[in-house]
Amino acid sequence: MIITISLDNLKFIISGGNIEKLKEFTGFKYNEFIDIVNNLIENEIVIPQGKDKKTGKMKNDKVDNYYKLPLKYNIMKPDCKEMPLEYIKEINLLYGMNFEKPVFKKPDLYEKYRKYIKIISDYLREHKGKQNEFISINERSYELFGDEKLLKDQDKVAEKLDILNTIGISEVDLHCKSNYEPLLVILSSSFYSKPARKILIIENLDTFWTFQKIIFKDKIISDIDMLIYGHGNKITGGFKTYEQYEITGKDEVLYFGDIDSAGLRFFLKLKKEFPNLKFKLLGKAYEMLMDATMDKDKLSNRGEFQEKLKDEELNEILEMFHEANHKTVIRDMIEKQTYIPQEALNYAILKERWTSYDGQ
Repeated sequence: MIITISLDNLKFIISGGNIEKLKEFTGFKYNEFIDIVNNLIENEIVIPQGKDKKTGKMKNDKVDNYYKLPLKYNIMKPDCKEMPLEYIKEINLLYGMNFEKPVFKKPDLYEKYRKYIKIISDYLREHKGKQNEFISINERSYELFGDEKLLKDQDKVAEKLDILNTIGISEVDLHCKSNYEPLLVILSSSFYSKPARKILIIENLDTFWTFQKIIFKDKIISDIDMLIYGHGNKITGGFKTYEQYEITGKDEVLYFGDIDSAGLRFFLKLKKEFPNLKFKLLGKAYEMLMDATMDKDKLSNRGEFQEKLKDEELNEILEMFHEANHKTVIRDMIEKQTYIPQEALNYAILKERWTSYDGQ
């Protein structure tokens, strides 16, 4: 659907019919109006009429002498016959949206999100090109809507609104970011004085405290500068806070978890999501865990961990081990969907074996 609109009508719609605003657009804020119209043209929301087909330039008699803007426009979006004309005019004056989203083509859906969309559009237009301070998404949500949960945490809300995804913008567009729960970490006293550190992530809580004693109390492992509790799969979200702890690409991030598809996939997710960091398995601990349980029956995977590693994922893991017997154990366990919990390497066993272990 193509609708033709004049420059004067466009001015009236952009001003919301406000007489004072219309006067400003005609007077000392005329540049603001020019910028808005040029943004609409740039985003191909309105298409100027009156271009010379040969030169591609506007014909002189088709341009307003005061604003130096085209006198008439074709409104191009959304191309949907179901939308009332009122909504079509309104939508085509929005700024910064993904107009291919269904919300801009379905009247009922647009009505549901309309008041939020207009507020966000005004924010995006007002702050275009500005170096805004980033704040949390909940803080931005309260600033815009008077409700700190509206943009994100709505688990307890009866009718959940997924505003950002619905209109096709990101947190970055609104100069905000999600905050994640802080990591449980223990640091060496020299952590911040070293240019490069070794950081160890432990999947499960009991083993975290075991390594805490081995590293910081017994000092049997002397080269670990930070210990992080992975809390299972939560580490893939929680680690997004790593910059708060001044972890950089110079550091080496080691990982130790259960030997099963789930535990190894946690590690692979970290590698994939944070490619600027150096991730490795704590190979010595995995090898020690396998050696300590060679004569024990392996446990069957719990129901939630049934998805096996893909072949390419398994091969990536196997390349990190040197001994053929360790590779065989891991391959067999993944195929048979069995596992070894890292708790099998308890404090007494770890303390006794670490210093005498001759693995790599």
